[in-house]
Amino acid sequence: MSTITESVTVEAPVQTTFTEWERYERLPEVTENVVAIERLDPERSRWTVDIAGVTRSFEAEVVDRVPNKRITWRAVEGAGHVGVMEFEPLDATTTRVTAALVLEPTGFFENVGDRFGIIGLWVKRDLKDFKRHVEGLLRQPPPEG
Repeated sequence: MSTITESVTVEAPVQTTFTEWERYERLPEVTENVVAIERLDPERSRWTVDIAGVTRSFEAEVVDRVPNKRITWRAVEGAGHVGVMEFEPLDATTTRVTAALVLEPTGFFENVGDRFGIIGLWVKRDLKDFKRHVEGLLRQPPPEG
């Protein structure tokens, strides 16, 4: 088992940040490593990720959701892991987002990637991509009308 914890500070209110994460079907447009997400029902989804050229799919189930604070899930099919996304307001316009994953690497590439911290780097990169996305939304001009 391996534990990965990465954080990023987003210049956006916690409600905005949390709401954007809950729109996770859009993550493939925002992050480099998430290839596809299909929402199966309100609590379950199928994810396809690509890390260093290795594509993996898994079905995830949300097991705990506290609005504007936390979303916890577990893989129920495919890649074995559990994870939590935490959203901590630092002030009215800034949020710390923390991803914590406990996973069981399978196969040669995942074990090498885990051993050298590559999986953690990919998580960090995706968090930075998410940060840019959320902050970019706040910089967009309001619609004319």
